[in-house]
Amino acid sequence: MRNSAKVAAGVALISLGLPTLVLALSTGPANASDITATVETVGTCSWELSAPEEFSLVPVDNSAQPLIEGTNKYFGEQMLLGGIEPLTLAMTGRYSVDGVTGESVDCSAYNNVRFPVVTATLDPDMPETFTATYVDSIGATQTDPSLSVRLVPGNPLTASLYSPGLVALTRATPDTLAAAIAGLTPNDFQCLYSRLGSAKSIMRGHDPLHTGTNKMIMWATNVNGTYDLVSESRCEISTLVMFFIPEATGTPDAAGREFTLAGPVLIYTLSTVDEAPATPVTPAGALYDYEEFTANEILPYL
Repeated sequence: MRNSAKVAAGVALISLGLPTLVLALSTGPANASDITATVETVGTCSWELSAPEEFSLVPVDNSAQPLIEGTNKYFGEQMLLGGIEPLTLAMTGRYSVDGVTGESVDCSAYNNVRFPVVTATLDPDMPETFTATYVDSIGATQTDPSLSVRLVPGNPLTASLYSPGLVALTRATPDTLAAAIAGLTPNDFQCLYSRLGSAKSIMRGHDPLHTGTNKMIMWATNVNGTYDLVSESRCEISTLVMFFIPEATGTPDAAGREFTLAGPVLIYTLSTVDEAPATPVTPAGALYDYEEFTANEILPYL
């Protein structure tokens, strides 16, 4: 009995110990593999603005082509001057190699395309007068106040976006609409789709008395998220600037000479917003002034 008890107990002890022995035999030195991956990223796309550095204004002929330099000379009667210069919005990337930064066609918006807003205003630190100068007989530059033009409510500086196709579209009637649409270029379509064709403004100057000073606002929407050589996110249109030389109040100091009118400075500012407006932006107070001015004066030239 005692021997049986011992054997039974021994069997019991052995059976209880087997799982421990098996567990000990199934574990060994730990081996682990770290999982890593390498992903190359491209730079973030950003909007860039290419604005004209200088406007060259010429006498405007009242013809089908709005800005053709003619033989017009100033006879002391009111004369309209105008100029068209290109403005380009493009989405591009930036790279930096050894401290040198350049343009990259390899970029991404990372699903967060922001919408560019371009604002054009007069430089508040510059005069609001087109100063007339001429070169005298000894080669010195002289100023002629009688031909200098100050921006006032009756003679503002107008700035708007222009292309022949978009102008024709805005003036189309039901009978001419199909032809106007057919005349649009691919660039017109993209700019129209980007809402760039809606901006218009009048700039009366920044004198404190001129509370009607306004801004020109543009924005672009619905563009591709990347910039490449084939399908650029780019919209190009021209900026049209006009103003009048008023009727002369006296004889120029150097009648018969060529005068140069150096005027105000137009500042373009590029910013971005998370969401594009659903409708065109009209600066406060700009619509009435613009319509009144163009209906009476500029519209026949467009």
